Amino acid sequence: MTLPTSFAEAYDAVESFEVVERLMQPRHLVARAFGALRPGGVLVMSTPYHGFFKNLALALTNKFDTHWHPLRDFGHIKFFSRRTLSQLVREGGFSVRELMRVGRIPMFACSTTIVGIKPK
Repeated sequence: MTLPTSFAEAYDAVESFEVVERLMQPRHLVARAFGALRPGGVLVMSTPYHGFFKNLALALTNKFDTHWHPLRDFGHIKFFSRRTLSQLVREGGFSVRELMRVGRIPMFACSTTIVGIKPK
């Protein structure tokens, strides 16, 4: 599926919050965002955070099933680290301006948010 020509370089920003982890082909999202953005445009994207200490805490408190919901249909199918989320955005042609964890306690953060910039 290609981006309609009327959307090509028509936007200053694209937001995608808590979506990329549900996609079979997340590179398509980044490619469409790149095509829709004007040079210098901003992509802001978030995905659930799944760091070591958070996963360890879930395991130790026997909360894996209630957190990951393995029997839920159409749930999360990809799990991104800071490294893989950055790689996805860079592969799509963006430079990474900022990468941050969102939540009160960084090691148990709720989400990872990335800000990518399309080159001018």
